[in-house]
Amino acid sequence: MRSKTLSSDLTVFKKDLTRFSPLWITWSVFLLINCYLIYSNGLDPSDRYDVFPTEILIANILLGFCSPVMLFGYLFDPKECFTTHSLPIRRERLFLSHLLSGVVMYLVPWTLYCLAIAPACKNGLLPMFVLSGLQFLFFYGLGIFCVMLTGQKFSAAIMYGLLNFGSILVYLTAEVIYMPLLPGVTLSMDPFVRLCPPAAMMFRTSVHSWLAQDLIPYSRNILLFAAVGVGLLVASVFLYRSRKLERAENFMAYPALNYLFVVLCTVFSGWFFTIFSSLFSASNYWVMLAIGCIIGYFASVMLLKHSPKVFYGKALAGFALIGVVMVGSILMVKADPMGYVHYMPEPQSITRMELSRDEYDHRTYFTEDPAMFEGLMQLHRELMDQPPYDQTDGSYGTRSVQITYQLNSGKTVKRYYSAQQPNFERLSWYMSQPEYRFGFQSLSELQHAIAHIELTVYFPQSSQSEQHYTFRPEQYNEFAAILFDDCKAGNMTDNAFRGFSDDTSETIERVYGIQLAMKGNGSEHPEDYDYVYLEIPKSAAATCAWLDHYIDTFEPDR
Repeated sequence: MRSKTLSSDLTVFKKDLTRFSPLWITWSVFLLINCYLIYSNGLDPSDRYDVFPTEILIANILLGFCSPVMLFGYLFDPKECFTTHSLPIRRERLFLSHLLSGVVMYLVPWTLYCLAIAPACKNGLLPMFVLSGLQFLFFYGLGIFCVMLTGQKFSAAIMYGLLNFGSILVYLTAEVIYMPLLPGVTLSMDPFVRLCPPAAMMFRTSVHSWLAQDLIPYSRNILLFAAVGVGLLVASVFLYRSRKLERAENFMAYPALNYLFVVLCTVFSGWFFTIFSSLFSASNYWVMLAIGCIIGYFASVMLLKHSPKVFYGKALAGFALIGVVMVGSILMVKADPMGYVHYMPEPQSITRMELSRDEYDHRTYFTEDPAMFEGLMQLHRELMDQPPYDQTDGSYGTRSVQITYQLNSGKTVKRYYSAQQPNFERLSWYMSQPEYRFGFQSLSELQHAIAHIELTVYFPQSSQSEQHYTFRPEQYNEFAAILFDDCKAGNMTDNAFRGFSDDTSETIERVYGIQLAMKGNGSEHPEDYDYVYLEIPKSAAATCAWLDHYIDTFEPDR
């Protein structure tokens, strides 16, 4: 029945504001506390201050879900649902009234908060006000969309969490279940993070200190999400119009979504059990994956049916279908029809190669010399062909290694391996090179970068644990030349690839540790220095001999 006046809409709007006052009061108190914390530290209005902390984003995420669940909560209760829709007001007007109520409950406290902290963000008030509102618009639209798709608060929460963090869960599932079948192949998390709204909207730059070049990329990102939020609101209107009232209290408001829910529960349960098993042993990988899928599937069916009686023909057939698809996908990945596992670029297509411990290692051996490519590519072949690691053969474990190809097409190819002891000697040579140790390929670059050198001497045979010295500036260049030559010769072996070294045994009189303070990017300011620490091994005979000869000339630290 059509509404003849706007009075019903205003009544719903006012009722929402009073009935759900605890929501906007809690939001207001949160902002009031945040405002107090900003000014309680004696903030000077000219100070640069992060007035848009991560807590605001978290609050937007929570409000984006709590507001729709409370405003449209009658859709989860059959009696209240039929009573509400018996009123002489169209669903579109009812939807709009609730929508505006949620916006007002968010916007009024947020506006007052921004005005209150205006002195603390003198140049960033408007961007902060607008961008936070756009953030909320996305999460609010997503929350309403989830409510329209579900029939219970619990299922709405699950849907909201999956749509927010689903891309990260997809990445983790692929990383745990499928990537072990492709040794050496890496899966970048960046695309999945960009599709995860909370992660993509996270930023740590003070609004007050924003420059135009900092603000524009973030604004584009947040505007894109806001546009998605508007699209979800439009879709929610159509879902609301077509929603069957008798679906209230059902797990999903649309039966077709039940199948999607079962599939997601099956896959993610298998992923969880696989991760849990990996904490103890890798030998039961497939067993735990199967157990997790079985538990996830039948638990989700029980949840949908509200009954433990799910072991019947149709349910078993559904599980068999999901199992066939999963096993087929696993076998397909294992077969590697695209040849990712054994792929190596053609030498003429390579512009640069890099070798590092892993993606978090700031040290990298790099070369743009085509004559050096073949050596690294041969190492790559050996790592590809190495047998599975056997923990019982007495070898000295494994070490992480990452090989990176930069191609003249602009693409980057990365391969990641757990190198075994037979490859340690070759790896140690590369990771002894000046490029890896210092980031420089020439001696002159190293000598120019050194700002300070400190020496620590350890005495394994003495009760005196260690002694510290400082090099004299006139010794820097000579020592750098000796150290550089030992690195180029492959004598400065990396600690991780030495095996069980006897450098600190009782046969060694003293062990040297060197710390180089390097001028980062040529900066002369000590706070910008980069520090490189080297424990000098016995194999670096020239460096050890030089230190033995000149140790009495160093300045001891008091």
